[in-house]
Amino acid sequence: MAKAGCKYIGFGPESASPKVLEAIGKGGHTLSNGMMDVTVGGNKNHAFPRSMIIGIQNALENDIHSNCTWILACPTETLDDLKETVLFMLWQKEYYSSKGLPRDSVNTRIFTLTWYPGTTIINYERVRNELTRVFGITFQPAGLNTSGVMWEPIYDEKFLAYILELDDATKVLHGEASEPLNFGDMPTAQFLQAREYIDANQTFKILDM
Repeated sequence: MAKAGCKYIGFGPESASPKVLEAIGKGGHTLSNGMMDVTVGGNKNHAFPRSMIIGIQNALENDIHSNCTWILACPTETLDDLKETVLFMLWQKEYYSSKGLPRDSVNTRIFTLTWYPGTTIINYERVRNELTRVFGITFQPAGLNTSGVMWEPIYDEKFLAYILELDDATKVLHGEASEPLNFGDMPTAQFLQAREYIDANQTFKILDM
């Protein structure tokens, strides 16, 4: 790729927490090479998925910049899980700095998990319950399909209201009563505080929560 002129590559690890990676269906490949100890924030022997570390190192050794994208409030995600993701960002910043590259070139933005119809996160009871609680959407067992989706929405005005609220997966979605949609396992107050830090370009404050 580098010989062909590639200078930038986008990786989508979404989370640095093994538990969350398993929950969103990314554990198989990402965790297949086990964990790897690194030094981050002055602390030695912090373990991250080996494939994520090696992927970034291999890319940089070939003069390719790695841009990782991340997602907040995945099913099962707690504050400690989110901190793992933020620590991985810190590791990448420190690694780039050790190679003479600007720390600011490392992405610290995080998307908010958003349910798009036809995606398998709807199989989580927590996700369906939140969509029902906040938007009043109801669900029924899905018909035969090859996508792995086990539930589908009732296509009514509640579902339409949700569709009209969809955006680019950075904002927090709110229902008619201004209730925020939170698919993760952290309390809503923590989720909103984390989102506020991210939007203010103060992502690393999450480590102090």
